[in-house]
Amino acid sequence: MLQEIRRRKQGEFFTPTIWVDKAHEYISSVFGEDWKDKYVVWDPAWGTGNLTRDYKFKELYVSTLNQSDIDTANQMGYNSEAVKFQFDFLNDPDEKLPESLRKVIDEGREIIVLMNPPYATDANYIGENKNEASNTNINKNMVIENWGKSAQNLYTQFLYRITKINIKNKNIKIGIFCPSLFLTGTSFKEFRKKFLIEFGFEKGFLFEAKHFNNVSKNWGINFICFSNIINNNKITLDVYDCNKNFELVRITEKELYHLDNKITASEWVRTEVKNVKTHNDITFKSCLEIYRGSDVRGRNINNSLGYLFIGGNNINTNPTNVSLYSKPYYNANGLSLIPENFKKCVSLFTARKVINKNWINSKDEYLAPYVESNNYLQYTYDSIIYSLFHIHSFQSSLRQITYKDKLWDIKNEFFWMSKEEMLELSNKNNYSDLYNDARTDSDRHVYKLLFGEERIYDKLSPDAKLVLDKATELVIKSMQMREIFANDENHLKSWDAGYAQLKLLWKQYYVDEFKEFRKLYKNLEDRMRPLVYELGFLMK
Repeated sequence: MLQEIRRRKQGEFFTPTIWVDKAHEYISSVFGEDWKDKYVVWDPAWGTGNLTRDYKFKELYVSTLNQSDIDTANQMGYNSEAVKFQFDFLNDPDEKLPESLRKVIDEGREIIVLMNPPYATDANYIGENKNEASNTNINKNMVIENWGKSAQNLYTQFLYRITKINIKNKNIKIGIFCPSLFLTGTSFKEFRKKFLIEFGFEKGFLFEAKHFNNVSKNWGINFICFSNIINNNKITLDVYDCNKNFELVRITEKELYHLDNKITASEWVRTEVKNVKTHNDITFKSCLEIYRGSDVRGRNINNSLGYLFIGGNNINTNPTNVSLYSKPYYNANGLSLIPENFKKCVSLFTARKVINKNWINSKDEYLAPYVESNNYLQYTYDSIIYSLFHIHSFQSSLRQITYKDKLWDIKNEFFWMSKEEMLELSNKNNYSDLYNDARTDSDRHVYKLLFGEERIYDKLSPDAKLVLDKATELVIKSMQMREIFANDENHLKSWDAGYAQLKLLWKQYYVDEFKEFRKLYKNLEDRMRPLVYELGFLMK
């Protein structure tokens, strides 16, 4: 059990036979049915031999970090024809390789490196020191040679070392199980520059990681064949799943893409605030909770309208790392909203949130959209409404918050109703605290956009109008219960309280109306989802 836990900490996952068989089938289609006889085969992350033990090879080398793996394999009779040796692929020098394998490399013989290396990174390592995962000799070399953030990832460290072997022997082919991030992620740009001039994509397939033992679902694993033939072909993978009879079925195909020569959405949305001076500010931990730790990184711009927390640039981070606040999120990874970038920010927030993450699309990266499109302006109008009422729309209004020995009032510039409307409502319902809160205040930014000079309300799509009108109806109807429900935790005494606060009241006392509201919102969301592809935020 302890051995299994240690392996999982290192990112090691064991490959089920059904996927190994499919990988061998793909290798055969690329390198010939006789590849096990024609090529020298080396698995440098052999482990318990899942990739080779059910097959016979003319000349097979297998290496593993643990001598115990070799001892077990010998007891079980796995790959008796193989040269088995203990070797730390990410730390040991070439001199520790068997003499016969060094000779194969030096003579330029054709080699297929077949492997399922560990996937751990500094970001997902389970241990006391997360740097332990990637702290290898290979990591140090990659940092020195400017391979970028790929140096933090173990499977890209394996691929780096193979490129170094490829300097000596130009007849190296690769068959690898791994995630697709090295072919798509913005942080792997430097890796692709160096790796893809040595190796070209041939063929591959994609499947859900849950088919590996004890691995969480909702992320994908590829098997990809690379050769020395450099090409500019699209990287298109066959997508497989298991049917109820545990047979593999091709369900679709998936094109992998990167943005190395394009503007990412993350860059695009930051244009107006690039190099603008920021300052320390009160920061949020959640919609109603101020962060009070000492490790605050979130900073703000003077007179900002809110804050877009946006971690990463791909679909994978949509569920957890994209949200809107009235003030900065405490760990940064975002930007201030100002009048000049407001529509951009709500448009990208919408593009991130309407797309549901799955194991096929999770590594797709967001691009700068086609702002010249006839539909883009309409999309931005409707995105304002969408951004008001998402479950991660954490814009809130708080009063008299104590922070660093000062009292703070936090406004919600996303509130869509006027001060006069709220004064009338509070007066009608004898809610003096809310009346006095609004009395000397001024209208908020979103209200001015919707009903001011630009009059965006009149330009909204019908389904967006339905959502906004229903929300207004709920504000009006719930005012009679608001004073009773308000407390120092939900801050509903604030006249410009946001959706994250209002829905606490609506869910409890206006169940049917709130369900109708969420249905209208879902209709808007479903209608806007295809626009994310049409406008170029994502590639199909």
